[in-house]
Amino acid sequence: MSGLKRGASKAIDRRTLLRRGMIAAAGAAAIGAGLGPALGPGGGRARAAAEGPALNLVQGWNSVPWFGGPTSVVDAFSGLPLKAAWLWESDSQSWRSYVPPRPVNSLDHVTQGAALWLLLTSDATWQQPPRPEAPPADRVLPQGWSCVSWLGSEVPVGNILGETAESPVTRALRWSSLERRYHSYLPGVAAREAFTSLHQGDVLWLRLEAGGLRWSPIRGLSSAPIEPGFVRGQATYYHPALHGNVMFCGGVYDRFDPTIAAATGWECGTRLRIRYGDRTLDVVVQDKGLFPSTHVDLSEAGFQQLAPLAEGRIDVRIEEL
Repeated sequence: MSGLKRGASKAIDRRTLLRRGMIAAAGAAAIGAGLGPALGPGGGRARAAAEGPALNLVQGWNSVPWFGGPTSVVDAFSGLPLKAAWLWESDSQSWRSYVPPRPVNSLDHVTQGAALWLLLTSDATWQQPPRPEAPPADRVLPQGWSCVSWLGSEVPVGNILGETAESPVTRALRWSSLERRYHSYLPGVAAREAFTSLHQGDVLWLRLEAGGLRWSPIRGLSSAPIEPGFVRGQATYYHPALHGNVMFCGGVYDRFDPTIAAATGWECGTRLRIRYGDRTLDVVVQDKGLFPSTHVDLSEAGFQQLAPLAEGRIDVRIEEL
């Protein structure tokens, strides 16, 4: 990590935030002060283990994480006075959204550690499910802005994001609902009183000078191992309604054929090996779509060989065969 240096920081003004899409969440509640009694001292921590955290949300925008396992947005947000939910997609530098009761949305599920922005029509307490026993999955962050969550215990911010100008983090932002503004942390500059620690449930914007670092919601930043011949990307699966449609490269889409893949970063007929953990899947590019260059869209049968359909979107390693 010490070999990753950053350049001089540049001030972030409102125009920059608008361009990045971050100001769309203006008015979000600071989650550090929004954890309900389930995460309080003493006996409250025992209740947290049994029930999951209770998050106190306010009318307007709230920046909050999801503590539970893979869950559909309909189930996750059930009972909330929700007007809209947003999740920042770092790879494509764009937002995914869920707007009930609209039937088609770009955000259809949440996974542990997802950093969410929720627009509510009134104050509410969000009782989340218990955290899974397995730790949340790491994410590989690109250069530029990423929105991440912190699910670990309280810790000095410099311990996680770096304390010197050698840190790969050039700036970190956390929204304060009480002051209606972002607090900023700059490695190498003394932390201000309002941003000296990370608290369980914080949602952060991180700006990285270089991509390829791994973020763990409970451990923080680390260097991601580089595997020759592989690229890091994401995988999703076709909507069931597309079964029987003609594909871009020819042929008809079959949701039960695990070898079908759609991609824009590889030509028709390219054979790819997709790895997720210790599982692998070999596919052939037979279709195109509006995806980032390292994104593959799999059939339902193919996706299920890597992960449950409920996960919806997974970080994978892709090898051209």
